[in-house]
Amino acid sequence: MTPAWVIRGAGLSYAARGVATVVGLEMVFRAVASKEETRRIAALKSIAIIHSLIVAPLSLYALITHPDLRAQTLQVLRFEDVSELFDGGGGREWADLLTSFTVGFFVFELFHARDWAPSTRVDKLTMIVHHVVSAVLWPLSIRLEIAYFFLVHFELTEVSSPFLQLRWFAKTYGNATLEAVVSLVFALVFFAFRTTVVVPMFRAIYLTRPWDGALYPRLSLAVRIISLVSLYIPFLLNSLWSWQIVKMGLRIYNGKKHKKTQQRAAKID
Repeated sequence: MTPAWVIRGAGLSYAARGVATVVGLEMVFRAVASKEETRRIAALKSIAIIHSLIVAPLSLYALITHPDLRAQTLQVLRFEDVSELFDGGGGREWADLLTSFTVGFFVFELFHARDWAPSTRVDKLTMIVHHVVSAVLWPLSIRLEIAYFFLVHFELTEVSSPFLQLRWFAKTYGNATLEAVVSLVFALVFFAFRTTVVVPMFRAIYLTRPWDGALYPRLSLAVRIISLVSLYIPFLLNSLWSWQIVKMGLRIYNGKKHKKTQQRAAKID
């Protein structure tokens, strides 16, 4: 049973909710940020944590309590029939409400891309593409009444984001022990909620056949092609980010191993 406040919230204008989110987050940012670079990055990181702490628990609650979303999730994870994941099925109110907030958050972050923490050009470009594609296609999905299940699951993956942001705080302010702990927790949560579902979700998308005009005659060819590509992108990115986390772990491990070797050599000398 969908809570009444979710139904009422979804009944409001999608665009109005998105704009209100952008304006609200901008007001918070201007209230806490300054011209100093680290303070601006910290403000953005804090807002990202707040966003994640809202949408991730709500999406998990939706997947557990909504009968259609719960049944579909179990079908995907058990590699069972997944015939109604793309067109139809329940969960519209949840997908509508959650994505309007997240789209507003993505637009806000894009406005402040110059204030993002330093990263490689590939990482920044990947994040920009992710935000732009989501901000364009998620509202379109709601309007076309498709992919509610996938949209709610995309929101759930934000559960790992707070630990990524906290890792930056620990590293920036010089707490190596906290950084190590948060990095480990981030990796575990990421693999639990993002990496482990890649294969089941790839299978689910393939079996729903979003490209098939005979199954979805009301959707244009362009919409079907865009849906096919956009549904796979988040899980492809999760695969890429999973590999990056593995490489990060290997660098940390090899670094500690090298340090121990140097310490032993120093003792021998």
